[in-house]
Amino acid sequence: MASLRSLETGEVLVLRESTTVGRAPGNDLVLATETVSSHHAVLEWRDGAWWLRDAGSTNGTAVDGRRIAGRHALLAGATLHFGPDCAWTVRDVDPPDSSAGEGPPRLVSRASGACYPLHRDRFVIGTGPSHDLCLPTRDAAGEGAMLAVLHREDGGTWLSAVLGAVEGPWGRAEPGGAPVPLEPGTAFRVAGVDLEFSAPETAATGSTRKAAPEGEEKVYAYRLVLTRTGETGDVEVVDGSVVRRWPDQMLRFDLLWVLAAGLPEAASSPVREGPPEPRAGWIRDVEVEAALWGARGASRISPATLPKLIWDTRGMLAQGGVDGWFIEKKSGRTRLRLRPDQVERRSQ
Repeated sequence: MASLRSLETGEVLVLRESTTVGRAPGNDLVLATETVSSHHAVLEWRDGAWWLRDAGSTNGTAVDGRRIAGRHALLAGATLHFGPDCAWTVRDVDPPDSSAGEGPPRLVSRASGACYPLHRDRFVIGTGPSHDLCLPTRDAAGEGAMLAVLHREDGGTWLSAVLGAVEGPWGRAEPGGAPVPLEPGTAFRVAGVDLEFSAPETAATGSTRKAAPEGEEKVYAYRLVLTRTGETGDVEVVDGSVVRRWPDQMLRFDLLWVLAAGLPEAASSPVREGPPEPRAGWIRDVEVEAALWGARGASRISPATLPKLIWDTRGMLAQGGVDGWFIEKKSGRTRLRLRPDQVERRSQ
């Protein structure tokens, strides 16, 4: 979809059919600087192309260093200046998403007004280019670190902290803590960046909130290889040409081993290309607990023990740059969100 990227922050703005830019709060892209006019410019889709028009601003609008007058056609890679201080580059010039105005919920940057639609049921905030929202690298997080995850399920949207606390109306959400439910209008801060969760409104009244759709299921392209080496085991995740390995794991390895055993069929063939096949693989938590701790041990553990182990395993994977939310947890059941042919179990 068509979008702009801020040259200052790296934030991305998805373009609607008509996108307004200015200092006033009602704009689609709000640039809170005195050198930007209240209603500065308009980007619009017309006659099969994107056009930029200055809206009578005081300090002007420029494309690749040249101030424009009237409408100016946009090409991918062009640099746009709204006044002297705000520079954005055109990432692509695809046609606008006709559902962008009312379909999925979205995150909005409270600093720049940039919009991030939540088209899928998992949305990762981090410092890596592959993350759905890439934030500037800070001292507390290295490049490629996962900071937080939004997950859409059971008719709602939830926020989980991964590395460092996430601050919001609830106080501080710490890594390993319970997911926080997000309501429309909820503002929160991740790594010093202020974001707001926004849900779509109905076109009829402009005020009635729609129920948040579940979103397209995120597909994980990893290959998971589990090698049992006695009382411990090695966990290996293959992501394209990159191989990440965690040797000599115990409970975390056993959790993945048990969940892999619950996939519908044995995993031995190479990863197939194309859309994912329908898959189940859910295992009741009582069965997972019995497999990990035995029937007697499972009867003595806290109800929080298995969720804590799942969180710790995701955290281990996240430290290596792997999105561990392919370990999926819902009420009373757990699974691997992988196809059977993406998982291999070995014994030495």
